[in-house]
Amino acid sequence: MASLFGALDASANTLNAYTQALNVVQNDVGNASTQGYAAQSAIFTPLPFDNFAGQGGGVTYSGSQSLRNEPSERNLQAQNSELGSANALVTSLSNLQTSFDVTGSTGLSAALPAFFTSFAALSQNPSDEVARQQVISASQDVASAFQSTAQAVSDASNSATQQIQSTVSDINNLASQISQLNQQQMNSPSPDPNTDASIHADLQNLSLLTNMTYSVAPNGSVNVLIGGQTPLVSGATAYAISAGSAPVSATAPQPGGVPSEIIQDSNGTDITSQITGGSLAGTLQFRNQTVPGLIGDTQQTGSLNQLAQGFADRVNTLLTGGQISSGPPAVAGQALFQYSSQNPGTIAQTLSVTGITGDQIATIDPGPPSTANGIAEQISNLSTSSAPSDQINGLTFPGDYGQIAAGVGQQLSNATTTQTQQSQAVAQAQNMLSQVSGVSLDTEAVQLTDFQNAYEATSKMVTILNDLTETTINLIPS
Repeated sequence: MASLFGALDASANTLNAYTQALNVVQNDVGNASTQGYAAQSAIFTPLPFDNFAGQGGGVTYSGSQSLRNEPSERNLQAQNSELGSANALVTSLSNLQTSFDVTGSTGLSAALPAFFTSFAALSQNPSDEVARQQVISASQDVASAFQSTAQAVSDASNSATQQIQSTVSDINNLASQISQLNQQQMNSPSPDPNTDASIHADLQNLSLLTNMTYSVAPNGSVNVLIGGQTPLVSGATAYAISAGSAPVSATAPQPGGVPSEIIQDSNGTDITSQITGGSLAGTLQFRNQTVPGLIGDTQQTGSLNQLAQGFADRVNTLLTGGQISSGPPAVAGQALFQYSSQNPGTIAQTLSVTGITGDQIATIDPGPPSTANGIAEQISNLSTSSAPSDQINGLTFPGDYGQIAAGVGQQLSNATTTQTQQSQAVAQAQNMLSQVSGVSLDTEAVQLTDFQNAYEATSKMVTILNDLTETTINLIPS
């Protein structure tokens, strides 16, 4: 009798084990498309068989084991960080590039040539009032083009600053979610696969925002570090980061310029240098490098301001060195452009035409020899002059603008190339992760069939043992 009861008990344990295993398969199938979910494998522990001791053998369910491959997870996160950075750069630079036309149809690429053309026309007929008025109009167009271009860069800078703030908020929200999920894992008797899926989904989303590393504790919780150094999540605690303006030194080259954006940890320590991946890094690069290169910051004037100042100063120098009338008495020329010199970072944005009228434009070069159209001709030739005094950065004024615009285009081209490459790298990493950790419906179908067959066979065994037990009992004399 003892062996019959032992066999019956062992069969019951085995039935329960297969029931739990079927639940694991069901959970896998139900979460096949859940972000961050890793396939689970049922764990069976064999029971001792000793017929004389009443131990009927069989198996018992000992939980499930995750098939998650952490190295593949980390590889995907690394590729995500590179893609996130490229995406942010492409978005910011695409919006900015529209303000740096190189086709000659809009903006400075059209206004500068038109300005020099207007002076060329004036040099042909210095006394023509219509030609003089066209110079004033062309000058206003150039000033307006500088202003609108600088304003577009400034708007892009403000947009990037807002995006940095928004990204930091998203990072902190994810960190808070992970800490709460960590608490659930820490309170669970064993790591829960569904909570684990949520944690890893948040980690993947986080990797698109910033570069980070993480470690997994035995209880299934994770500790997250930004840049491998700064704690973001530790167990059930999240450490919020913040964004703000860098402090400006009184000895900075341009103390009145717009300061860079920085990222600080929960203690207020600057960790910007640790942000090397994710959309936060891409937006920081645009905000702290691309924008200052154009309109300056506390460390530099910016190429657009340098061009605006060099252009305006050279034109004004020629005009004020010329004459409106040779007299007697001779009447000196007047400046055509003006700008605010208090902050070099605003030169392009404040460039405008003075109150000069058409009849106040100096065209006479006093020489010797004196020429009635000498100044107008010199200004018209600025578009092609190779004289160092007529150039900026070794280029003509239109050439310098072309180089500035091409620089923006090249940055966008590089970012787009990286974006394409990283999109492919992410797809490959996702495919690799799916192969080693994802749910295969084909595999689950095979397991489901095997467990069902084993369950049915064990059920038949239980039925047989039950019948034998009843028969044995009935044979015992009452």
